[in-house]
Amino acid sequence: MVAHSAINHTGITGAGGVGNVWSMNKSTDQTLTSNTLTQITFDTTVIDGGSSTIDLANDRFTVPATGFYLVFGNWLWLTTVPTAGAHISVKVGSTESIAICRADAATLGANGGIRGQGTLSLTAGAFVTMWCHPGSAVTPVARGTAAVHTASTFTLVRIT
Repeated sequence: MVAHSAINHTGITGAGGVGNVWSMNKSTDQTLTSNTLTQITFDTTVIDGGSSTIDLANDRFTVPATGFYLVFGNWLWLTTVPTAGAHISVKVGSTESIAICRADAATLGANGGIRGQGTLSLTAGAFVTMWCHPGSAVTPVARGTAAVHTASTFTLVRIT
């Protein structure tokens, strides 16, 4: 058994090992528009399971093989909190396939975030993107930093 390093994400094992896990995050903040579903941009590969799955130029995953996948989205923001709720969605191609997290304004706080996950049946070659919809806020932001644990992230895990 190999231990997973929380610092550089080496030694990841499990169902299929690292070859079935892909993750990306943001290193810079992204300003979003209130009450608008916006694609989140990513610029850093965190875990690369190979198969040319991570496409940072287009902020998406290209599905390497037909099967079932878990998707995880984590949207963090700075001081300005969405005041009318928020949600994270995943699109396959141009179709909004699954809302992986919804939160009402009463559960949100400054310097906070929401996270969620879902399961999708995906076909090889499909594109998967993460989108956020902030409710009203003065200037909603998708937080980005070099540290994975304080940045918005998007992860895909092949389970079959």
